[in-house]
Amino acid sequence: MEPIPLRTLTLLLNYERAVSDPRFVGMRLLESTEADPSLPRRLVKSNDNDEHFKGGPDTVEELHCNIFARHDEDVTSSSPSPTCLIHPNASPEVQALTLAQRELIFYQTRGHDQWFKAIGLYRVFFDLCPPDQRLSVQMTSEKPILIDMSPRSVIKFSINGPFLHVVTSTPKATGSAGDSHIMTTGSKDNEGHGVLAFPCPGRKDKQQFVVDMTRMEYGDVGRGTYGENYFLGTLDVYMKSMRGICVDPELVKTWDACYTALGKEAETRMKACAKTAWERWQNRESEGWCEHCGKGGKELKRCRGCRMAKIWWCCREHQLAGWGLHKHTCERRTD
Repeated sequence: MEPIPLRTLTLLLNYERAVSDPRFVGMRLLESTEADPSLPRRLVKSNDNDEHFKGGPDTVEELHCNIFARHDEDVTSSSPSPTCLIHPNASPEVQALTLAQRELIFYQTRGHDQWFKAIGLYRVFFDLCPPDQRLSVQMTSEKPILIDMSPRSVIKFSINGPFLHVVTSTPKATGSAGDSHIMTTGSKDNEGHGVLAFPCPGRKDKQQFVVDMTRMEYGDVGRGTYGENYFLGTLDVYMKSMRGICVDPELVKTWDACYTALGKEAETRMKACAKTAWERWQNRESEGWCEHCGKGGKELKRCRGCRMAKIWWCCREHQLAGWGLHKHTCERRTD
């Protein structure tokens, strides 16, 4: 039985999780500090939302704000792009946001307060696998390391002294016009965040591999080592990189990852995400996915440098974004 690369699994699960986030169904980006850095000041002057922009930790260096508005459409794609769609009433500056900027906003907002659900998504996926299914871990071009699905653990941290404060606004499903649901990241100390960890086989120092598919809620600095939309690496590397997110990522507790029970609604959605990811993995020989974002579809373009490996990209921008990782294994570079 072929091992499932943990990198591929994380890519597919993260894609299915993010594009199905119910908080943003039928929503499009209306305003953002990516287009207008003065947005928070304007909001404070125009309404009573100022409490969301004040009182944060002294360590905060940047304030990001993203406002979404409802724009329901009848036509839906079976392979939606993991980037923010722009509202037709958005300003020309928002309309002009680049793909990279819209992707950043997408993962930043879809990652908010989702770390526990993301870890639960792995559990639900592993429940679909045969008991003897194994995983493989490969950072760049080294020989993949085989690991078991279990044991695995959850490591929870406290984010102390965040450098970024993010405010996201979406309209409430019910209520009067103008009512909004506000989500904040980095507005206080001691916010919780966690990763899924696997022991490194044969290591006497008890080193662990960790995966984190929601760290981009802390901005671009939350990307992986090679620019991925997720993090995969050792715990030591992860902790060092967290110094770009906050002053002190403090370990809170660790527990068995088999105990990640979600609420009924979240469990149902995660099962649907896991089932789709499992089917995509099973059909990997006939259906590909973008190596950067996980998107499928007929418009995928194959890497011209890889003759044997089936490596695909959904667009030129993602091919360039994914090159920092793919260059280590591209057959054109490794011949």
